[in-house]
Amino acid sequence: MIHVLSLIERLPAIDSSREVGQAFARTIAPHGFIAVSCGESRETPTGRGWEFFFNTWPAAWLLYYQKHDYVRHDLAPTMARLTPHPFTWREAIVGNEKTAKQRELNEWVRSIGIVDGFAVPIHYPGDDFGLCVSVADHPIEDAQERAALHIASLCAHRRCRELGGLTEASSVKAPLTPRELECLRWVLDGKSDTDIGKILDRALPRRTGEEKAWRQDPNASGGPGRDVGLSLAGHAKAVRPGASLLGEVRRTFE
Repeated sequence: MIHVLSLIERLPAIDSSREVGQAFARTIAPHGFIAVSCGESRETPTGRGWEFFFNTWPAAWLLYYQKHDYVRHDLAPTMARLTPHPFTWREAIVGNEKTAKQRELNEWVRSIGIVDGFAVPIHYPGDDFGLCVSVADHPIEDAQERAALHIASLCAHRRCRELGGLTEASSVKAPLTPRELECLRWVLDGKSDTDIGKILDRALPRRTGEEKAWRQDPNASGGPGRDVGLSLAGHAKAVRPGASLLGEVRRTFE
């Protein structure tokens, strides 16, 4: 099992995205992971652009990937734009009709020893999104391994955004309040408005407004931990009022 708690604890002290990537790569390397990358895709006046926060691929691999323009044929970025849920490279290519260029990409990936990759999309308001991908020499099927990669990717991505000086439109300021966390917990459990009102023993109009905001837009109120918090809550299904992110990560693996 990948132990990501020490990595998450160190992230606040790391002061560059490159060092975040190096720390991430060192953490997962003993478990058969070859490299990890993290970045984001944004719409610009000249078209959709990609920017890496970090990429620990060998330079020769990255150059070959860029030279052959594989990013336009790689199914991982395409799927990441369409879903907020983590997935593997093998899951992305199974059952999908592949073009000649995609078959070429898949053959090259296998030739350099990559068997699978775990992709974690992080969606921003609008159509922009982040993506962290850890590539491995084995199929990524173990549930605990996937959970560890999921949480580590979310936390590493968040730290890189904090270091990147993002604009006010895409960054957020206030953390989740205890009341919002409690509402989120029951929304993710599928409770109705009436059920949540009874559970929280609060006035329905006040609680309903908070709950509806989360159903319609998880980023409605802002907060540096919202992209991490929502995905983590969806995985753990148990966010406690006032709990810290690291505390919830610990609780997930207890």
